[in-house]
Amino acid sequence: MKSNLVWKATLCSILISPALFVDIHDRIEYKLNRVVRDIEIISNSLNGVECTPITARMIGPDGLVIATPGHYCLTENV
Repeated sequence: MKSNLVWKATLCSILISPALFVDIHDRIEYKLNRVVRDIEIISNSLNGVECTPITARMIGPDGLVIATPGHYCLTENV
């Protein structure tokens, strides 16, 4: 049983090399930056349009569910 765990740990360390981990991290960071940029674009496009503000305090650990259609805008970095 213990040899199975050692084999799995060795396999994982080979499959997830530091270079691969950095690549995965960079891809995730890039996609998150695109999401933030898209949110800023949407937020800026709503200038002049009345919107319901969303603050970081309103967003809990499970996120925020918006059940009512309308215009919403982030008022701070969340």
